[in-house]
Amino acid sequence: MIDQTQLADNEFTQELDRLKTTLKYLKRAPNFYEEKHLQQIRKLKELYLQLKAELLKNKNKNTKTLVKKLDKFWQELSSESKTPKEKINIIERFEIDGVDIDIIEAIKKQQANGEFPFDTLHKELGEKFTTEMEGLRIVYGKHGDCTAFLLRKILEKALFLALVKTGYKEEELRDNIGKYVGLEKLLDIAPSWKVEGVSLLPQKTIEKVKGVKFLGDVAAHNYLINVSMEDIIPQIPYFQATLKQLSKYLKS
Repeated sequence: MIDQTQLADNEFTQELDRLKTTLKYLKRAPNFYEEKHLQQIRKLKELYLQLKAELLKNKNKNTKTLVKKLDKFWQELSSESKTPKEKINIIERFEIDGVDIDIIEAIKKQQANGEFPFDTLHKELGEKFTTEMEGLRIVYGKHGDCTAFLLRKILEKALFLALVKTGYKEEELRDNIGKYVGLEKLLDIAPSWKVEGVSLLPQKTIEKVKGVKFLGDVAAHNYLINVSMEDIIPQIPYFQATLKQLSKYLKS
């Protein structure tokens, strides 16, 4: 997409993050947050219209579909009949779908230029993920099996820590022989575990990120098949979006 579209997309996404925070506290302190909520909705409407206008300048065959999704999202988000909890879920579904249909091409371009696409994510996750991120930096773009394995490990670690940080009992994350449960079980738990009334991860997010788990499992356990970077790149947007959601629970 053109630069102006990317700028509008980034600002729109940042404002959605701020709105999510307001919605979480709106019920607790309505007198304080109601005006802020209305101001953010007005700001988002301006950004939505700007983003839509920039998208319509593109001749990409997928633009019409993308604009329809954006329109539907805005209609749901701006509805006065939706509760704050419902609006948070609407935003989180939108975040995992994303609005930049060219993100995979951008990732391919980063790889071709030798760039590492996870620097921002590393900062958001924090120092506990430095070892994994340093290893990922070495193998990314060069070795698909190692990349897939590390992405899976980072996802599993972040999900475990997010559950514990938000109050899930650590001993309940062990099996009957005392070992910690694996990624599949953690993904099963996440949608039903509520943080301030909102799922740790929505079910739609879980379904999207299961591709990362699958590729990591293949890399670790199927010695007859090699995972390539071409397999991995389409999964990276979902990986990044999921880890971004989890990172907000990892900050102490």
